[in-house]
Amino acid sequence: MATVPVPVERKRLDHITSRKDLKFAKRIVLKAGTSTIVTESGFPSVRRISNIAEEIFALRSEGKEVVFVSSGACGIGRNVLRRQDVMVCSAFDRLHRNCRPFSSIGNNT
Repeated sequence: MATVPVPVERKRLDHITSRKDLKFAKRIVLKAGTSTIVTESGFPSVRRISNIAEEIFALRSEGKEVVFVSSGACGIGRNVLRRQDVMVCSAFDRLHRNCRPFSSIGNNT
């Protein structure tokens, strides 16, 4: 004889009023900006990224769906382009250059 699953009563999260409500969340979105995952010198912060990865692992172990969003590609791309500019451009070109596509370069590194 087949058994019919009994629905489990869960608290509906229409809005979060305190951190205690987060334990009921099924999906968690973590947003880390450039200053969070890139050092002041423009390189990826391995320590910070490792800490974030450990937190994501812990949340996934609890059965949570985790989405990690980062804008750090801009900071990393800026550093990559800066190093390339030093090799191929004059000082005048570097001072008078318009905005470069930093994030697309950072996403490809």
